[in-house]
Amino acid sequence: MPPYTGDSLADAAFDVTNGGLSMTKGAEKHGVPKWALSHRLNGRLSRTEVVHPQRLLSDGQEAHVFQWILRQETLGNAPSHSAVREIAVSMAKVNGHTARLGANWMDGFKKRHPEIHTKVGKRQEACRFKAFTPKAVSCYFEHRESFGWVKPKNIFNIDEGGIMAGFGIDSLVLGSLESIKSFLKSPQGRGWTSFIERISAAGVDLDPGIIFKGKNLQLQWFIEEFREVANWHGKHFLSISSDGG
Repeated sequence: MPPYTGDSLADAAFDVTNGGLSMTKGAEKHGVPKWALSHRLNGRLSRTEVVHPQRLLSDGQEAHVFQWILRQETLGNAPSHSAVREIAVSMAKVNGHTARLGANWMDGFKKRHPEIHTKVGKRQEACRFKAFTPKAVSCYFEHRESFGWVKPKNIFNIDEGGIMAGFGIDSLVLGSLESIKSFLKSPQGRGWTSFIERISAAGVDLDPGIIFKGKNLQLQWFIEEFREVANWHGKHFLSISSDGG
């Protein structure tokens, strides 16, 4: 008999209990073994629902934790190790366990779910998450094709990095193997300083730029030691008021 799923077994059990089919007919209709259907009808739990004696969570519960991690990452809230452990402890209490998670539980969890790993979580403004949508990306490439006449010397690749006030070093989070870092949403009320570098398709680079918000020029941003390594130090300043003037 070909492999069957828990869903097909549940459908077979439903047809027997509510659809009037016999156990034999229900098993044949959904392609499940008769003995497995009999066990389910008699109240036996599936293997994913059974908690292993040496583990606090069942396979099914760990699968929920795994999916929760991936979903949180896509929302810009990739969880830390401690957050995942708190979720696991809450689920373990539902199973009647009062013991604390072992020191190696997280390593075991990642081995059982190799699709996730520990990576760096970099904070980013929440508005960037809202602006970066499939529609916006598609719109960019659609318009890009209409500017093929632009010369290489007028086409620039821009690399932007920055520092956010009020946050320390990047934290470690759990996420999918598809990337080596995960972006985290941050509150809108933080001051953000951007560093911009630009180079044209013809290989000509422009002086980098620094964009920051402040009522007065803060000289500590441009300490004298920078002059030794940055020939653009203090070269240009452009201030813009809150009303764009």
